[in-house]
Amino acid sequence: MDDLWKIFLRGLATVVPVAVTISILYWIGVSLETVLGGVMRLVVPDEYYLPGTGLVIALLATFVLGATAHRWLIAKLIQIGEGLITRIPLAKTIYGGVRDLMKFISTTAERKELDQVVMVDVAENIRMIGFVTGSGIEIAQSEERDNEIATVYIPLSYQIGGHTVCVPRSKLNALDVSVESAMRWVFTAGVSQDQK
Repeated sequence: MDDLWKIFLRGLATVVPVAVTISILYWIGVSLETVLGGVMRLVVPDEYYLPGTGLVIALLATFVLGATAHRWLIAKLIQIGEGLITRIPLAKTIYGGVRDLMKFISTTAERKELDQVVMVDVAENIRMIGFVTGSGIEIAQSEERDNEIATVYIPLSYQIGGHTVCVPRSKLNALDVSVESAMRWVFTAGVSQDQK
């Protein structure tokens, strides 16, 4: 009976991640199609509307927004929108966490230093995995004159959030692992064994 249970659990471990990923992607696709498709149907007659147009419009709009986000007018509109969202208590927390995580992920490709995965000595015989995000803040640098300070982001497992710590570079040990693999390993509390 135990063998059957182990086989069933192994099957679940294979099926559930795929099913959840497909479900979330499907939900996002259907939601975008429903909202933007409904808007498009107000503009385009039904006989000319093709299913999936709302999703294509969402992808194009995301690309255009990414390309123009640093322009003065768009940046100002985004700032006003963020100002409105940050006045709503629960929305502020969710939006802030997701925004910070997406900024961290999106800047990984732009900033070489973010490619550095490190092991941080936090106490005797206790180490944590972190990601170098830059040089330490000026205050920390002035306090630690003999040691260059690095800013390290240490994510928390199974949630959005983490700690930003300023650590002497001498306390960091660089790891030869990709940011994606390390992030997956930390977020799953060491359950993920993917080393790619």
